[in-house]
Amino acid sequence: MSALETEAKSGLTRRSLVTGAVWSVPVIAAATAAPLASASQCTAGTLDWAALAAGSNVTTVTVAGTSPTTTATFSITYSSGSTPSAASGRVAAGPQGGVTGNYYRIEFSNPIPNNSATVRIAFNRPVTGLSFSLLDIDATTNGYRDHVEVLTGGFSAARQTRVVGSGTAGDPFRMDSPYGNIAPTSNQGNVQLTWAAPVSAVEFRYFQPGDSTNSQNMVIGLGNLAVNPC
Repeated sequence: MSALETEAKSGLTRRSLVTGAVWSVPVIAAATAAPLASASQCTAGTLDWAALAAGSNVTTVTVAGTSPTTTATFSITYSSGSTPSAASGRVAAGPQGGVTGNYYRIEFSNPIPNNSATVRIAFNRPVTGLSFSLLDIDATTNGYRDHVEVLTGGFSAARQTRVVGSGTAGDPFRMDSPYGNIAPTSNQGNVQLTWAAPVSAVEFRYFQPGDSTNSQNMVIGLGNLAVNPC
């Protein structure tokens, strides 16, 4: 039996086989295009403290505008012997660090040398381009001296004119000399932190050095957070 006779009996020809192969291509293309279409729906967003009432206790907050939906969970761990104020870990009304609206407040009452507050911000999915400001890092000669060490690496920092340091353990962010209170309406004690690469959580430590004789409350703020969930 010839090859042509075999094709005739089976109902298949080389033409019909080629035609079937051509029609299979769009199915494969559609399957590979679906993830690309889904990824294109990803959008960045901002956690704006103005969306929460002043005095609100902050735990898990949805970052507005993000797709897929992204949440940020805040927690603060205080060192032994430290006394947080009742306002610490809550939304507060400005001004603070030049921010006239609401911000996230971190504060000690009757601080002691070496007291610290480790702030952790964790996300429900890895985010890129995380960015926020630390507000009002300042000091007084015989009082408080704000210091901040960033514990999560990979960040870049944009300091305002009264802030020195690189944010490391040996060179924390702090006020330059001479010390003096910065008015809450000024942004000159602020630092903008940005993580370009993906992160699932970041931490920083707010503390007073061991040689301080502070007897005054010490406080810094956290500004709005910008994130991209993709």
